[in-house]
Amino acid sequence: MRFSRCLAMIGVSAWMVGSLTSYAKDPSAEDWYRTSYAPLWEVDPYAQVEAMLSHYAPSILTHSAEGGFRSDAREPWLKAPLMAWQAEGWLRSELIDLQTQMINPSTATFLASWRDIYASGDTELSCGWYLAGRDGGAWQFTAYADAPCP
Repeated sequence: MRFSRCLAMIGVSAWMVGSLTSYAKDPSAEDWYRTSYAPLWEVDPYAQVEAMLSHYAPSILTHSAEGGFRSDAREPWLKAPLMAWQAEGWLRSELIDLQTQMINPSTATFLASWRDIYASGDTELSCGWYLAGRDGGAWQFTAYADAPCP
């Protein structure tokens, strides 16, 4: 009886260590946003497009401030605005505030404030709301809405 109890404890301990190790390799949602996603916008974002795209699900549901929503494939959804921003002289954006809410272990929302920096030296504040889910261990954005800045 004692031997089987000892084996059970070893099994539980091994499972816990394995779980902790796997959790350590998977950053929290907020860490993922701050350390994996946000830096892509801060330095030469036009060279980071493919890495940016990997943070999004194959299609993105966009909620319009005017009402309604639409679903777009991630590549045109991201690349078209980048081209328009480049034509306006946008250079990069810095994350200045992030509010994260965990809905459940595999779903999180983010309310982000960004400082947009332009070639003219002008700056602008922009804010967005993101919904992300964990799929196969990796976080990906699934929905977006422009948000008023606080």
